[in-house]
Amino acid sequence: RFVAVSDNVKDYVWGNDFIVCLPYSSKELTVYDWYQDSGVEEVFEFDATVQKLLVSEDGKYTVANTLNDEMIIIDNETMKIKSRIPYEDYIYDMKFIEDNIIQCVGNYNVWTYDMDGKLLENVAIQEDYFNVEKLTADGKYVYGHTLDYLVAINCKTGEVEKQLPKDLLSYDYTYVFSNDADKCVILNKETRTLNLYDTASGTTLGSIDINATYVATICFSENDECVYVVYEDGNVEQYDSTTLTLKCVVTDLEY
Repeated sequence: RFVAVSDNVKDYVWGNDFIVCLPYSSKELTVYDWYQDSGVEEVFEFDATVQKLLVSEDGKYTVANTLNDEMIIIDNETMKIKSRIPYEDYIYDMKFIEDNIIQCVGNYNVWTYDMDGKLLENVAIQEDYFNVEKLTADGKYVYGHTLDYLVAINCKTGEVEKQLPKDLLSYDYTYVFSNDADKCVILNKETRTLNLYDTASGTTLGSIDINATYVATICFSENDECVYVVYEDGNVEQYDSTTLTLKCVVTDLEY
């Protein structure tokens, strides 16, 4: 099974102990080594395609949402299904907010479940025309955009707490809110800049030029102190989240 560092693979060729990939809109080739772990064994098979899969921090549970409109919770010690949770709305994102509590977000609601499949909380999102992006790492906010704004919505109240006008944006962009939703980083692929904003005032805290064409994703660290820019070739740039000053370039986030 071949796993690339990004989903931007246009074409690839198998070689002798290596794989060469050509990304879309790229002038660079990526070469992968071939590696096989003889100790790998299949321990569970899903009955539908998995859209997103999470493992709790203590390693006891796996949660997956599938294309047959249900979440499956697996006990990792027994590799048996602990519970199944059917849903009607599309799940855009989900997070473990505790080892035994999962939070999910759809078009109009935020749901919280325990590992037995019991619904603990259902909060309606109080915003029309809200397009969901993601939950923050701690599950406190869900962020996305409306017709006119990038917004961060409090998952306990369902109400908008922070917002930025969309006239800051180009046609081709990606963005991420900090865990406290007090900052927002926007990657503008048209101007090839990375821009940091204060969400309370809408002011610019920093802006730098980067090789935006080949960025796979951007994210804040869990403590909001750093911004990571992850490139399709696996290189990662680490920036200060207050000034966007470059701190280092790494290929291993644990470095």
